Amino acid sequence: MALTPDEIAGKEFLVGLRGYDKDEVRAFLTVVADQVGGGTSEPAPQPAPPAAPAAPDWSQLGAEVAAVL
Repeated sequence: MALTPDEIAGKEFLVGLRGYDKDEVRAFLTVVADQVGGGTSEPAPQPAPPAAPAAPDWSQLGAEVAAVL
């Protein structure tokens, strides 16, 4: 079964119980369609995962607790 770039780019999917990120799927299909059609589209950049919170500095905790007591 041969697919054309237009068929790939225009493909629609049903949303299941948990769903999916429609924008991410659409961006991926556009890139695939461009590459199949001979285009040179680069994949859409993925957002960076959120940075982990900085570890608390516990070095002064004893002094702070002593000051409160």
